[in-house]
Amino acid sequence: MELKLIDFETAKLLKDKGFKLPDSTDYIDMYDFTDKGICNIRIEDQSMHHVAIIVTQELVKKWLREEHKILIAILPWKDHQDDVNDPIRFRPMIHRVKTYEEYDTYEDALEKALIEALKLIKT
Repeated sequence: MELKLIDFETAKLLKDKGFKLPDSTDYIDMYDFTDKGICNIRIEDQSMHHVAIIVTQELVKKWLREEHKILIAILPWKDHQDDVNDPIRFRPMIHRVKTYEEYDTYEDALEKALIEALKLIKT
């Protein structure tokens, strides 16, 4: 099972909000990155090769919790009126933010929650 990487737009917002990479951040060569997910933040290492910084949704969620006291939960949601065979949807819940949007996947709901949580941070 692979962890989901954040989307490029989320990465830009994250950088604007002062996110600093932990010392243990993994780097991979950009040319090996095409099948591993979305390229988030590009830097150039000492040898001037393009590399990608691996930033997962869970890393951002932890940073928001520990650095900004913003809590995020993703809840499975199924309306009581739904048929038992209807798929479960996911609803993001953010401390101090009301949202009633539903998403088909946990990862989509988490990505939306990360964006909304980042908007709460005053720069």
